[in-house]
Parts: sequence; structure tokens; C-alpha cells
Amino acid sequence: MWQETDDIETQMTVIKGYAVFQKVAEKMGLIPKQNLHGDRELKSGNVLIIEDLQSKVNITREQSSSILQIRATDSNPAFAQKLANAIARTYRDLHTEQQMQRTTEALKYIEEQQKDVREKLHEAEEEFNRFSKENELISIDFQSEKLLARPRRFRMKPESPDNKRRNSVKLPID
Repeated sequence: MWQETDDIETQMTVIKGYAVFQKVAEKMGLIPKQNLHGDRELKSGNVLIIEDLQSKVNITREQSSSILQIRATDSNPAFAQKLANAIARTYRDLHTEQQMQRTTEALKYIEEQQKDVREKLHEAEEEFNRFSKENELISIDFQSEKLLARPRRFRMKPESPDNKRRNSVKLPID
């Protein structure tokens, strides 16, 4: 069974993962940026730099919360601070990008499902109408709507002494 702690542990693993640290190292200028179309070959020098950065970072969960704390240690405190902030920003950007991607995919799926449902509904309506005509079925509601849409005019006879006790109403028949 999935629990919130599983998601937090997953996020901690993602933050500490190679992909995030590769982007961090690129942003900090420690390794050259790889272009989108270039080779994603692992260069031993880059791997060593990324592994060194990973060894300087510890990710922990704030007690009983979903807040993660990123701690970086280095002989240069300014570098450690820059590293921790770069990791947080990079993860945030990567996570946001992934969420947008999932949301876009979900919207496409929903739109496809709506299209399919509309087509099936249209086919069912056509089949129902065809069946109704073939079997000469009428819709009471539809017939009632037609009758209610007609203007109703009541005609009353003027009262006369002979007609005082009986009032009659004439309804138009269209």
C-alpha cells in the first residue's frame, strides 16, 4: 500500500540522483553543458565531479512533515551554500517540468476520451432516433413540450344574467 512517506523517500532519492546533480554541476560551471542533441555519454571526469558533489550532500526529512532539508558540506562555506541552493532550484525546476509534462499528457488523454465519448453518444442518439421512428414511438415529454409551447388563450363568455351560475371557458384547438 502506498504511503506519503514512500513519496517523500522517492523525492529524496530523485534529488540525490545523477540527473539532478549533472544539471547542478552544469549550472555551477563545474562540467560543460550537454546540448539536447549531443551525446549523453558519461565522461569519467564528469562522473567523478558529480559523485564528489553527491558525497557533499545529505538530504533529510523534517520530522513528521513533507519538508526536505538539503545540507551541503565543503571546506568553503560559500560553495556549500551555493551547492545546496543549486540543488534545491534544479530539483524544483525539474519537478515542475515533470509535473507539467504529466499534466499535459493527462489533458491529452482526457480530450481523447471526451472525443470518444461524444462519438459514442452521438451514435447512440442516432440509433435511438432510428429505433423510435421504426417503432413509431413518441416521447411524452417531447409532446408535452410542444403543447406547452403553444400560446394559450382563454376565451370567456361575457356574463349575462342567464349565465351567472355557469361560466364556460373556450380553449382554442390548434
